Amino acid sequence: NTTTNWLDAKTTTFVNRPFPISEASLHFERIRACGFTLIRFIVTWEAIEHEGPGIYDHEYIKYVRAILEKANEYNIQIYIDPHQDVWSRWTGGDG
Repeated sequence: NTTTNWLDAKTTTFVNRPFPISEASLHFERIRACGFTLIRFIVTWEAIEHEGPGIYDHEYIKYVRAILEKANEYNIQIYIDPHQDVWSRWTGGDG
């Protein structure tokens, strides 16, 4: 989250979480060096629709796509794991 007010749904963003796209190569190189070819990528619904029903964070969706494309460069498959409950910032998760 890169907002200054975590409680403000209109300015909250999950872009660059879990890491900025600029660091993706480093992480994917390390993952491949350990022999992994598949990773689980948690996406909370709040990250996609944090401003309210039907209001999508298109920048976050672009970020997720960029992560998928970068992983593909390293022949890493991603399982997108959608979460809505215990991974929300409102229930103590990291969102």
